[in-house]
Amino acid sequence: MINQAVVPVKKEMIQGCRKSGKYSLSCGVGQYRVVNLYDVDSLDGLNQLIGYVVFRYKDCKVLYRGLPRLHSNVLPSLYRNIFDVQHQQSRWKIVQGLIEEIRNDAKLRKTLNLRRYDNSEHRIRKMTETIIIESVLQHYGIPTRNLDAVDNHWIALWFGLHLYREEYKKSGVYAHYVRRGMGDYRYLPADFSDDGFQYILVMAVKTQFLFAEATEAQVIDAEAQRPLVPQIDTQQKYVNYAVDLRRILPSTFLRPAAQHGWMIAPAHATFDQKNDYANHVVCILRMKVENVNQWMGEGGLITQGNLFPSPLLDQGYDVLLDRPDLFQDLPRQFHPRIMV
Repeated sequence: MINQAVVPVKKEMIQGCRKSGKYSLSCGVGQYRVVNLYDVDSLDGLNQLIGYVVFRYKDCKVLYRGLPRLHSNVLPSLYRNIFDVQHQQSRWKIVQGLIEEIRNDAKLRKTLNLRRYDNSEHRIRKMTETIIIESVLQHYGIPTRNLDAVDNHWIALWFGLHLYREEYKKSGVYAHYVRRGMGDYRYLPADFSDDGFQYILVMAVKTQFLFAEATEAQVIDAEAQRPLVPQIDTQQKYVNYAVDLRRILPSTFLRPAAQHGWMIAPAHATFDQKNDYANHVVCILRMKVENVNQWMGEGGLITQGNLFPSPLLDQGYDVLLDRPDLFQDLPRQFHPRIMV
């Protein structure tokens, strides 16, 4: 098994930031990953730290996850708060069934542009299609083994500044975001205790999944610049890949473009705790909500309407919402979210 863990940032002093301590992330059973926690008090400090990380990890893809609060692990949505292996496997079977339905649906194959891989070698085609379909499901609110990330730290700031809310109704799952410090706190989750900070997990991934122009898919080792596909079923089976959604999905899927959206996706069929996503975290940034509100302002670019375009504009989103037959027999948490 290849070790996907990257060495955490060790620098004690970065201009405009200050190291305030360390944070321990659970990483598999009995495993922990300790990374530096930096307090960032200015835009100059934020840019300096981001610039240092991108330079330091030039052989990786650097991605960000904005959070309103820190968690003890970095698990994908499919496995959060589930510690029983049998329960984890049953949830994965639900997603596998959904992936197969979409894979075998002629209209959805066309919408997702999967037909371009029809002539690829079977193993590569199946892995490619699984990554594409699972990434779409995750990005539109359905829990999978994949982890959402962005390559723009401004977008990460937005997600840390907002709290997610959803409500189950007969007609679907309705969701929206509430801006902290400026939003209506009547809609905040009952279990949310606001500490006045927001956070960004800074992550570095060694490998990217790239898609060729014709019918082949390639996995590129960012450091060695060589294909990894031939070893995918053996030595590489626990590798996680950084996947640029804008490169794997047609532009009819507008949300990934609006959010600078990426995924961190596993190649192996079973998420393995030996290769937990916490292994990719190189440091954590902490910022005061009042400062970020000032930095972000209130422009149209940072509205929910821009980052989550309506189905009238996002045709890929519209196609998912127009196929309730795919989700009608599944638990409600596996239905697409209707953003309001």
